[in-house]
Amino acid sequence: MQSILRFSCKANEKQQKSVVGQYPNTSYSGTTHLAFSVKQQEAKFDRLKNARDSDRLLLQDKKHWLEHLSFGAVVKSTTRVIVIQSTNVFATYLQDQLQDDMEREEEIQAGKLTLKQADKQKKEWEEEEWEKRISSLPRKIIIGICKFHATAMMMRSLEFLVEKLFDEFTLDRLTTDSFDFAQRLARKTTVISEIFPKMMNVCFCSSIISFFADFSVHQVILSYTYYRYYTSRNNSSRKRHDPSDSMEDSLPLIFSYLSKTTTLFFSRIFGLAASSFGGGLGSMLYPGWGTLIGSQCGDVLLSSIFDEYQFGNSKDQLL
Repeated sequence: MQSILRFSCKANEKQQKSVVGQYPNTSYSGTTHLAFSVKQQEAKFDRLKNARDSDRLLLQDKKHWLEHLSFGAVVKSTTRVIVIQSTNVFATYLQDQLQDDMEREEEIQAGKLTLKQADKQKKEWEEEEWEKRISSLPRKIIIGICKFHATAMMMRSLEFLVEKLFDEFTLDRLTTDSFDFAQRLARKTTVISEIFPKMMNVCFCSSIISFFADFSVHQVILSYTYYRYYTSRNNSSRKRHDPSDSMEDSLPLIFSYLSKTTTLFFSRIFGLAASSFGGGLGSMLYPGWGTLIGSQCGDVLLSSIFDEYQFGNSKDQLL
């Protein structure tokens, strides 16, 4: 490293003499320029040394453009989407079943239903809802797979922009594999006070691109949904030759769109924070798999809260 620094210094000295020779009347601060260049080189080599000392190469975890389309990646992503969507369908079915049973119990206590009528309604509800949710599962799986690959391509695009606008060190922080980093950190230290803040920071930085890509994909879906709704209402108003309907519906529609956009944005921001916190906690318990499980639990918990209290029943329409 010292030899390279000396080479850089000599190159800058030659450049200084060349400039002064060409422009003798020009005040050229060669010393300041040389010191700044040396500091840049030292900072770069320090970062490279830190990457080497952490048992990894710079940009080691960065994914290639079409890596998510390889056979192994497609099998893993498809299995993951199937498991997640199936679990969501089953969980929402149990939740709605419990809510329906509670409402039916209140009607029985109020004398509005008999036990026989309640049992009949329960059986009909279970058969109807189960068939409806199972029939919607293939569509949800296909949409989930498409969203996964769209998000992956958005992530590669954002990584390309980060590399062009910043440097490889910033990109390395944003593409670090938190699973491998947690296992490497566990081999170096077992002090919880060091593991938690370090892993929370790593999980936060390494998830910024993925969360922003997820927000971008959902924002495109949301915008397209509102565009289709607006054009449909506008065409209906033209057929009725009543343009006032379209004007009256535009302002509430704009406020609704901005409201859902804001909610979606903050759900991703809070989801990122919860995912980072969960990843830090999981790393303390079991570095690696605990990191992944903690991150997923934090994200799912915050997403469920926002979906339940903000989006409500319109979530399926947006997705």
